[in-house]
Amino acid sequence: MLGKIKSNLYSAALLLGKIKYNNRNSKVLYYHDVHKDKDVPETMMSTPLSLFTEHIRIIRQQGFEIVDVITQPKNQIMLTFDDGYIGIFKNKDFFFNQGLKPTVFIISNCIGTNTFMNANEIIFLQNKGFRFQSHTHTHPDLNLLSESEMKTEMITSKKILENFVNEPINEICFPKGLFNKLVLVTANEYGYDKLYSSIPGSFNEQNPFDIINRNLVQFSSIFDFNCILYGGLNIFRERYTKQHYHEE
Repeated sequence: MLGKIKSNLYSAALLLGKIKYNNRNSKVLYYHDVHKDKDVPETMMSTPLSLFTEHIRIIRQQGFEIVDVITQPKNQIMLTFDDGYIGIFKNKDFFFNQGLKPTVFIISNCIGTNTFMNANEIIFLQNKGFRFQSHTHTHPDLNLLSESEMKTEMITSKKILENFVNEPINEICFPKGLFNKLVLVTANEYGYDKLYSSIPGSFNEQNPFDIINRNLVQFSSIFDFNCILYGGLNIFRERYTKQHYHEE
């Protein structure tokens, strides 16, 4: 009962956000994994394929274009996945059939372990147009690390990924969305010029951190997802910023 009330309140807030911030600005959406509905997911953060299918349908029904990389300020959607779970590879035919080429932010230390894709699987998907970038080496809370520890995380990840994808690794997604000023400076210093957050908003939206906003949609209902496409999550932006940006 309490869960239903919270869900309804969340949906109401998203609707208010859609009304207040209503826009067709280009946006980055993010997930963690996908799984067939009958299968056991690799992670509790995985999205059932039936729901993911509905998300793709809604994006296109609403006249947005799904793109590999956003090039226009409006009407484009970029799909991203965090961590590098193997469910993405297991469901590769769905991505191929739908013409989807998401960006996957890889935890380099997890490549080939347990529930994560291995190097050959990553290369296979890359050859089909998927993009792979950094999610650090061990997925730590970056804001708790020293500059030296941050450097190790970022450089190690970059070297490992560049060694087999043979493409520049110059984009990074902060684990758990956590960052501070030192994280931003260190990432830029060691070759990352696109920094992805977990703070909602539009792709070209100005912010004080010079980071790319992303909108979490992995469990979004059809109603909630529609609101998010039009800026609904912006109503939580201040709250998300306080949750993810820490100087202490």
